[in-house]
Amino acid sequence: MISVIIPTKDRSDHLEKVLPSYLAQAGVLEIIIVDDSAKETHRSAIRQIAQGNPKIFLIQDGKGSGLPAARNKGIRASGGKLVFFGEDDLELAPGHLEVLLAHLEKRRADIMGGRKIWKGEGESNAKALSKAKDCKDPVWDPFYLECCSHASPPADLPAPLLLAHFLARREVFAKAMFEEEYQGFRRGF
Repeated sequence: MISVIIPTKDRSDHLEKVLPSYLAQAGVLEIIIVDDSAKETHRSAIRQIAQGNPKIFLIQDGKGSGLPAARNKGIRASGGKLVFFGEDDLELAPGHLEVLLAHLEKRRADIMGGRKIWKGEGESNAKALSKAKDCKDPVWDPFYLECCSHASPPADLPAPLLLAHFLARREVFAKAMFEEEYQGFRRGF
């Protein structure tokens, strides 16, 4: 039902740590890793990570096309009715996709995003959650044009933009794909 797309570039060590949290999610049809690495050490490591797992589909072309192009490659290769965009350094909490799907269905939305709890190096999940609970920032700050990933609103609310990880109905991408010529993403922003 859900195609997970994880773009990555030169971060095989991060991907190896978080990939089990994606594999443990219910409803995952496939995990498409789009490796934009040009370095053979990372390309080889990612091939090893993906090897032997029938749920993992690996795209490696070595072109270094950038994040929007990697996401579009994943969309074109996906077969699920829903698409979730992950990150190579984002560990998903148990049931994350189930929660997003429930809220997507409840709101009859096309796209649904959720919280992202930043966890420092060596920091426990409990400590990271504790820090996030203390966050009083709004979900959306129109002055800085940014989302606060730790914000926890009392109910679902519309937002003019989302964080990089979100769940969307596949038909959304029949109307719009990621803009591959946007230079900010190519520079890593």
